[in-house]
Amino acid sequence: MLLRCEKDGMPLTAGFFSRLFLLEAMVDAGLVAEVEALIARGDLHRELPAMRAVGYRQIWDYLGGEYDWAEARRRAVAATRQLAKRQMTWLVCVSISTSYVTPEALRSANPTTW
Repeated sequence: MLLRCEKDGMPLTAGFFSRLFLLEAMVDAGLVAEVEALIARGDLHRELPAMRAVGYRQIWDYLGGEYDWAEARRRAVAATRQLAKRQMTWLVCVSISTSYVTPEALRSANPTTW
């Protein structure tokens, strides 16, 4: 199932959502503090697969002084957009049955009936 969202009648792509919402939501949920705690552990480094996740690497480098917050944000948004594009390409390439729902329908749906 894919979530279909529109603004003024025009479909919004995953890239649109990633640029506007994902990084801010992650930061609001405590991403910077989480990366600070991971760095403080002392047994992790930025090349580990878990630290290469979108957002983590960029925040790690920001905290390490590699670049400022604006550049970290730009890089995280770009990485999120690239991931979303790869995911959408994969979804288009696989032969699956796809159902689209609107956010309103999803909010009012009863998950026990799925």
